[in-house]
Amino acid sequence: MGLGGLGNPIVLLILLLIILLVFGRGRIPGLMGDMAKGINAFRSGLREGKEEEAEAASTATAASEPEPAKTIEHDETAEPVQPAAKKKPAAKKPVAKKPAAKKPAAKKAAPKKTTASKAK
Repeated sequence: MGLGGLGNPIVLLILLLIILLVFGRGRIPGLMGDMAKGINAFRSGLREGKEEEAEAASTATAASEPEPAKTIEHDETAEPVQPAAKKKPAAKKPVAKKPAAKKPAAKKAAPKKTTASKAK
């Protein structure tokens, strides 16, 4: 057997009991009801899609003449507009890098004067 004995009625009965224990008796009908609602919604969506395609096809064949192209009316008394001259982009100035912030140096203790230097 290709399914490894899954077609055996005893194996199917054991699987059914395990599913019943996992999901409980009341939850399985609810799950099946939700699945049925999903299938029905899918089928109605397919029907609506076919109806929309049929409507689009019927309106496309009903319109035998295409709409004329729309034109823009020009005011002939106005002066023609000259295109703006293209400007060259300004050369970028080199940006000086700021020196890294220096940490303040720790103050060094001033050398102490010894009494021997006072004696001289």
